Amino acid sequence: MFFDVFWSALRQAWNYVPLPWPLVALILLGFVWLWFEYQTTRLARALPFWRRPVPLFPQISLVFGWVIRVSRGLLILWVILFLALAVNFWASDQVAEYPPAVDRALTSAGRVWHQGYAFLTDRLPEKTPEWLLPPVLEEADRGS
Repeated sequence: MFFDVFWSALRQAWNYVPLPWPLVALILLGFVWLWFEYQTTRLARALPFWRRPVPLFPQISLVFGWVIRVSRGLLILWVILFLALAVNFWASDQVAEYPPAVDRALTSAGRVWHQGYAFLTDRLPEKTPEWLLPPVLEEADRGS
């Protein structure tokens, strides 16, 4: 009984705030670039006339560093929102006098995240994999 309600709450939270895969891809791309940059400067330091390691393209490395930082911050925000929504959905089913204002506020935040994610994925190419697109959010899911 408990696990059924718990898994139902997790699935419902996943529908509201799906994992932002493009952020994960940006972080991985940034790490690949920084690894490549590290390897090239490491190889260059092995040369006898090389005195100081300098990145090949410091502007690109700086941009990817900031892309990783911003994407990481957004992923942390996603984790917090996902867990808050899952606890909210679980508590609204289990607690008799759960405050409806908390439920409305968290589901509204989830809808905003969902709309933003849908806005970004609408700009992807036509042949985008199905798992990358957000699920359709039914308004009848929460009765509001």
